[in-house]
This record gives sequence, structure tokens and C-alpha cells, in this order.
Amino acid sequence: MTTELTPPYLGAKVKMLNTQFEKKLNQRVAEILPGVTGAQVGILQMLFVRPERIFTQKDIEQSFMLSHPTTRGLIKRLIQIDLITTTPLASDQRQVQVMLSEKGQQLMATHITALEQNLQEVDERATKGLTPQEKQQLMQLMDRMIENL
Repeated sequence: MTTELTPPYLGAKVKMLNTQFEKKLNQRVAEILPGVTGAQVGILQMLFVRPERIFTQKDIEQSFMLSHPTTRGLIKRLIQIDLITTTPLASDQRQVQVMLSEKGQQLMATHITALEQNLQEVDERATKGLTPQEKQQLMQLMDRMIENL
């Protein structure tokens, strides 16, 4: 919903859309994993679905296009609730390797299907009324915009 007070800029609309996505996603995640945010679930999911890969804090920053302080805050919170652990990377002590803890592994194994279903449902709600071609075009346009910036 936009109003006469909504700035007529694409960035403002993207921000509004992002805020709505975060609200819906956080509501859904809270029903499954109380105390965990959608952004934190993104990190947990990334670690869970690629267990063979070594992930660093830098990988997380780049994958989600987050700042170092934001990423660090997300990681610190996940450490506090014992869902991940960190250790210096063997090949470069300046880099921090991020891994699921045993508790995080069990939690994701139990809830990954429900979490992914919720992500799908939020996407479907946001794109209700769009054709599959329009959804594909929207994704392509957003990818181009991300690359442009």
C-alpha cells in the first residue's frame, strides 16, 4: 500500500517491500524457532544445506550483502543461543570459520522443511496475482539492479 506521503522513488518502494518481507518472515520463523530472526535463519540454512563447505564470516557477509558489523552481530547472537560456533580458519588465522553447533544441526534437521515452506509461502503471498513469467522477469530485473549497484 502506498500513500500520497510515499516517496516516488524505487529505493523507497524496495525498502517498504523489504520491511514487509522481514515482518512476515520473522513472524513465521518465531512460530517455529522462538528468538531467532529471518536473517539468522538464512545463515543457519546456508550452513545446514552445504555441510561439506567451509564458510567464513566474510562468505556470509558477501552472500547476504551485509556489512561486517551487521554480520558480526548476527553471528554473536547465534553463538549466544548455541546454534553456531566459530573458530579461526586453519589456513588464515585472520578469518573466522562459522559452523553449526550440535544444537544448531539438530534444530535445522528438525525444522528445515517447515522453514523452507514458510519462505515459499511468504514469496507466494508477495507475488500473488503474478504469472510465472512475471515472477521470473521480476527476479531477473532485481538481479540486474543488484549488479548495477
